Amino acid sequence: MKTNAIAEISFWLHLPIFIFWVGTFFVSTTFWPDVVYYHFWFIALLYVSGYATGLIYWPVTKKVLFLCLLTLLTQRLRGYSWTAKKTWDHSFIGELLNRAGSHALDGNKSSFDVGTLLTHATFVVVILQYYFGIFVW
Repeated sequence: MKTNAIAEISFWLHLPIFIFWVGTFFVSTTFWPDVVYYHFWFIALLYVSGYATGLIYWPVTKKVLFLCLLTLLTQRLRGYSWTAKKTWDHSFIGELLNRAGSHALDGNKSSFDVGTLLTHATFVVVILQYYFGIFVW
């Protein structure tokens, strides 16, 4: 299989992760009683892995960033070197919106920041759900 096809598969693997990430906010605890538990640990795993990857990349970026390992692998499969800015300063959300015809998040920096902000906000809400039962339906 060609590298471009594998990179495309890697890109689209983001979608089920993203759907579970956002979609579990809309699942009722009457339908799935443990949804808050699973959502909390799913987001915690994403959060920790994102910052662990960011720490590994610190010598390259000179700052600690939230980096998606799957995005890094996708960009590497597309031919960018591990140290190229295009590898670590890329956003799945921005690329997905661009592919859908929206140019609301043109420019990697703005879409990268939006993705990081969404991850932080999600983590805060999931913590409130898990520990305090707030925003649970």
